[in-house]
Amino acid sequence: MKKYFLLALVGFFIFLPNVSNATSGSCSSHLGVNCSYGADLDGSVVCNDGWKDSSVGYYTTDECFDTGSQCNYPVASCTEYQYSALQVEAQRAISNAKGLIGQRAGGVLSSASTSYVAGITNDYNLRLQACRNAINLYSELKDKYDECVSDEKLQKQQSADNLQKINDLVYQAKLDSLNKQSIILNNNSCIANYGSNSYYNEGQDSCSCNDGYIIFNNKCTSYNEYCQFQQGENSYGNKYGCHCSNGFKLDNGKCVKEISISTVSYKATSSDIKIDTKLSSRLKGKILLQTESHGEAWYINPKDGKRYYMANGEEAYNIMRKFGIGITNSNLEKIQKNKNLAKKQSGKILLKVEDKGQAYYIDFNGVAHYLKDGAEAYNAMRKLGLGVKNSDLNKIEIGE
Repeated sequence: MKKYFLLALVGFFIFLPNVSNATSGSCSSHLGVNCSYGADLDGSVVCNDGWKDSSVGYYTTDECFDTGSQCNYPVASCTEYQYSALQVEAQRAISNAKGLIGQRAGGVLSSASTSYVAGITNDYNLRLQACRNAINLYSELKDKYDECVSDEKLQKQQSADNLQKINDLVYQAKLDSLNKQSIILNNNSCIANYGSNSYYNEGQDSCSCNDGYIIFNNKCTSYNEYCQFQQGENSYGNKYGCHCSNGFKLDNGKCVKEISISTVSYKATSSDIKIDTKLSSRLKGKILLQTESHGEAWYINPKDGKRYYMANGEEAYNIMRKFGIGITNSNLEKIQKNKNLAKKQSGKILLKVEDKGQAYYIDFNGVAHYLKDGAEAYNAMRKLGLGVKNSDLNKIEIGE
């Protein structure tokens, strides 16, 4: 019996709850978590030695938020092991009773002896049934306990998530406040260094100038002032660059008064001019640069074969709009993908009617060049220009 008692005692301890204090390793090397400090700005724990670089959330730590479980762990009054041991004990007890009575009665059981054995058998059956009932009850209670623990964990996690969201909002508000203060300080610094038309550009983390201004000589200077310093008083500027005023052209980096084209550009009187229609037809769509003058640019209109002078970006923009041909996005895509089709449009300026009139010049290799604005059009056309002598240029009629 002593043996069965020890086995039953072992079985009982097997079902005792495993109670332990959960200790986060977040501060295990830093003297533990400082719960009284509360959460750090980012919602993480702060350690007792002041360390703040832990990645563990303050609101999920058992040390600071373990309020104890409301779930009652069931006690097993009988186990499967005890039930098996009780079965063995019953079999032996009944067998021993039968053997002892048999020896006294010469192997013959009387009705009283039979009743005695039946009583022992019934007693053990009742004990076995009671043990089985206890096992079933424990199983039901254990399921409820597991469900209770799961609900508690879910509630704890939801509570921690809510607290973390609140902490994040507070943290973001603090960051926003600090960021605004930083921007104000940086703005003041930019203004002190680059003038009143400067501001702090948060995206670039540097000082920038207001629209219409550029950093020049460590100050935000207007486009006009900058361009006039570079190219003379007859220059003006915008976001596309510096330009000469009407009646002036760029010569050796300065805007100088432009002499009439009719008297200088081709250095010939009207009586000297002999129009060569074959030459004009062959050069339709081309951009010509006067190699014997100052590189003046001319566009030969594919429609009338006449040449049009592009004095600057503004004139190039006007020509682009004047002679541009409307085209749909889908047709332009076909031209860009098909060289043979593109070459049929060589020399033309195409305007995307479905996309704010964006302009493209198709060169004679079938390449479409995007002309973003007047400055881009002027630069692109000069880059793609073909050098021409004044004598040949004079053979092409000037368009109005």
